[in-house]
Amino acid sequence: MCGITGYISFKQPISHSQKFLTNALKSLHKRGPDNNGVFKDNKCELGHARLSIIDTSEAANQPMQDSSSRFTIVFNGEIYNFKNIKKILQEKGHHFLTSSDTEVVLHAFMEYKERCVEHFNGFFAFCIYDKINHSFFIARDRFGIKPLYYSVSEQGITFGSELKALLAYPIEKQLDRDALNLFFRHNYIPAPYTILTSCKKLMPGEYIKITGED
Repeated sequence: MCGITGYISFKQPISHSQKFLTNALKSLHKRGPDNNGVFKDNKCELGHARLSIIDTSEAANQPMQDSSSRFTIVFNGEIYNFKNIKKILQEKGHHFLTSSDTEVVLHAFMEYKERCVEHFNGFFAFCIYDKINHSFFIARDRFGIKPLYYSVSEQGITFGSELKALLAYPIEKQLDRDALNLFFRHNYIPAPYTILTSCKKLMPGEYIKITGED
């Protein structure tokens, strides 16, 4: 199943406590009990709770980087056609160190950028960080099988596989009464709404692209 979470700073280097990411990962433990991984720099912090399925080796742990360390990914999901995509990318000169579909997603983004999702047959939620361009790409599969929650403030954006991962950060916790009415009407809260006004669900097939300079 796996779980992803993270924080992306808009204006300045991250200065908040490391315990926010630590607690967010703890909240996702049931989704990924096999390994917890963290990546952090001045622009972002990314966390991954791993359930090992396709490639169970340590080399496939996340957050995962390419060989140049330019790109970093946290990924939740499964790409059914990753072997075919991998073969095409190898023919284009890409080299792989694992047998995981995560590495294929990362290299597909390196090759196709945002259009990489058009090549995926499967379900997913992921975030990829390009530290050279200071850009981020957060995407959810077109059927919305894998969840992705996010909260935006003036300081940055927090995201996670579950709402409680966001609650590990100091986000505004005001009840969304319109979302509550939707819950009583449908017995669930449809995307993009959540029970909190400050938090949203990424819609199926939707993505968020963040760019910035120092």
